[in-house]
Amino acid sequence: MDDARTMHKEKIFRGVIFSKDRALQLEAVLRSLQLHCQDLENLQLNVLYLAANENYLRQYHHLRQIYPEVNFIGQRNFRRDLLSLLNPYPKGSRAERTFSRLCAIGIPGFPLGSLPDRIWRRSFEYLQRSLVKAGMPSINTNEYIVFLVDDNIFTRTFTLDSAMNALEERTDLLGFSLRLGENTTYCYVNDRKQNLPTFTQFNEEIVLFDWTKSELDFGYPLELSSSVYRLADVLPFIAGLSFGNPNELEDRMAFRARTFQVTHPYLACYRRSVTFCNPVNKVQKIISNRSGQNNDYGVDTLALRFEHGERIRVQDYSGFVPSACHQEIELVFERNGENE
Repeated sequence: MDDARTMHKEKIFRGVIFSKDRALQLEAVLRSLQLHCQDLENLQLNVLYLAANENYLRQYHHLRQIYPEVNFIGQRNFRRDLLSLLNPYPKGSRAERTFSRLCAIGIPGFPLGSLPDRIWRRSFEYLQRSLVKAGMPSINTNEYIVFLVDDNIFTRTFTLDSAMNALEERTDLLGFSLRLGENTTYCYVNDRKQNLPTFTQFNEEIVLFDWTKSELDFGYPLELSSSVYRLADVLPFIAGLSFGNPNELEDRMAFRARTFQVTHPYLACYRRSVTFCNPVNKVQKIISNRSGQNNDYGVDTLALRFEHGERIRVQDYSGFVPSACHQEIELVFERNGENE
């Protein structure tokens, strides 16, 4: 029993929430996560944020004071900042120095989709990834990472320990999706219904499926909006990619997902998803993602509501069952505990 407790203590769960100019929505992520994650105390939670102006920056600083247990990092160089957060090696160690050198190999920073970028992908990126993977110092297999974004809303009770147990027991699992489930029958991004994969029961709450034989959201195994991965699987993979923001990173991860199709062809998820993204607005122009067009939910409008002390009433979404990983629904606001 003592050995089991010792092993459990060695488990490390890191979390990274990506945020840009959306303090109001980020606050809803943090509060709904507190409301529904039953073992949140085991998560080392970080927010990697980018603020376009002083007003947005001031709002992030306000959240930093409200959530002192969360590590807020202002973005300077996205790739370097993210890899620094994911760095599992002791500071000043030989392994950390090796990791830093490998992360700097051949990162050209070409614009995504440009001709130089396409040439790089075809001709050199495989070599870059191979060098990083071969030279990466060993990583503790008991370390896990959960990626989130600032328009997530959690809706059901869950534990990170459940995801960890599934990944620990099934070595052919690439990840554990918090956003997929038997309820996600529609793909918002492609605006069409999606077929559910053939599920295999892991336990009463969790099912497994072969992502290599699945479509749309179920065939998209590497993403940043609400999935759990082994750090030993994804860190060498990410460190071998060139990217400048979360959208570029996810695009490159998806493009190279087949790297894992033989060794890790399965994903796990709860039977009913525990979170979804509410894409009521958009803060980037890198990739033309679908999003809501309601001016009442524009980034500046929501920032003004935050400034006036309003918050999203996350309790109203408890028990909500989305039909998609991304689903536009009405925002409910509160001030001093009262609905608007």
